[in-house]
Amino acid sequence: MCLQYCKDMAYKLGVRGWVRSTRWGTVMGQIQGDREQVDQMAMWLRLQGSPGSRVHRCDFRNWMMLDSRDFRNFSVRF
Repeated sequence: MCLQYCKDMAYKLGVRGWVRSTRWGTVMGQIQGDREQVDQMAMWLRLQGSPGSRVHRCDFRNWMMLDSRDFRNFSVRF
């Protein structure tokens, strides 16, 4: 998955956090924001992803409600 498309969608939805590619060819990250926007981002990641990507499986773990946000924006980590 091209991480720039992920970053663009995060900005469009107004979520914060980060994403990075792993050496195993997967993508991992954290997303924070209002529940509706986080859910929309999760559905985009699960069902669509970036153009040309093939999503074989999408696991979301450690969901939790937070009173405050740790991230000021959405970034791509290397």
